Amino acid sequence: RIMGRWDAAAEAMPEDTLMYMGVNLLNITPDRLERVLTPFQDVLADEMGEPVLTLDDLQTRMDAEVLASLDMTFAEDIQPWIGQYLGLGLVDIQQGQDGDLESVDFVVSVEARNKKAADAFLEKLRTEISERSGSAFIETEYRDVKLYELSPSGGGEPFALARSGNLLLFSNQSRNLKKSIDDQNNSSLAAVPV
Repeated sequence: RIMGRWDAAAEAMPEDTLMYMGVNLLNITPDRLERVLTPFQDVLADEMGEPVLTLDDLQTRMDAEVLASLDMTFAEDIQPWIGQYLGLGLVDIQQGQDGDLESVDFVVSVEARNKKAADAFLEKLRTEISERSGSAFIETEYRDVKLYELSPSGGGEPFALARSGNLLLFSNQSRNLKKSIDDQNNSSLAAVPV
């Protein structure tokens, strides 16, 4: 919140969030994206195998490299519901005795402008992840919010998701989502003065 502006995604971040990065998606215009990408063209080309020059290039890459494995596309499955704000908060970092990173707990919060389309996205996401992982999501309810937690067999990483009001929440721990729901309308990071 460097600029001190309201951020819907920050509404679901606990006030003791260690680090937060919020993005106003309306600011991702072709001109602004070009100013960000241009200095990193060589690095992006090395990482992705070809230059990424436009917003369409990014969407095409995301569809091909991330969403295709989930039988999704940005235009069909995300664009109908995604709102203005997206945020990533690191809520806990654990280090070992030698200072090595042992674990990082995070919360991703995405504003939804269409709850019905957002719920359809979450349903499809759960189905696709379950089919591919061979593990089922466990549904629970917390403060009238349906939480879905995946505890993969074979020692994979846990994953939790929910829709609380107009925010889609994702985390590696369901306890983080419960804290986000608790803090959403009370003592969230958005309520902390800048």
